[in-house]
Amino acid sequence: MQIADQFLALGASVSLKLTTVLGGTSQLTQAISLSHRPHIVVATPGRLADLITSSSGDDITGGFKRCKILVLDEADRLLESSFAEDLSICMDVLPKASQGRQTLLFTATITDDIREIKSRPLKPGQKPPFLTEINAAT
Repeated sequence: MQIADQFLALGASVSLKLTTVLGGTSQLTQAISLSHRPHIVVATPGRLADLITSSSGDDITGGFKRCKILVLDEADRLLESSFAEDLSICMDVLPKASQGRQTLLFTATITDDIREIKSRPLKPGQKPPFLTEINAAT
């Protein structure tokens, strides 16, 4: 909700359309909001995957075909195996990176799994990942 609040504050002057897709609220309301193709979707992977798998046609997933930037927060947790299936469902409806989609991962906790991303072999045409660590030494 903090991320959504910031987008709304920064995007107010340009009539930014935003929807949140989180557990604990009506899936029907969220599905309708997604069908209006907002500029920004702030979502948890599990709820978004639920909506994608329960939708029919392009009502929900059609808007994701134009996605240019995917931002994943709490990346250290999202790399855990418990998120793999939900993330796979979500990624399947997005354009591939080779089609111009950029993925940004953010985390406050740098783990070995996060550092490993930098050393993974690249696919043809894939740009190397950029990893930076900021130490907040006091």
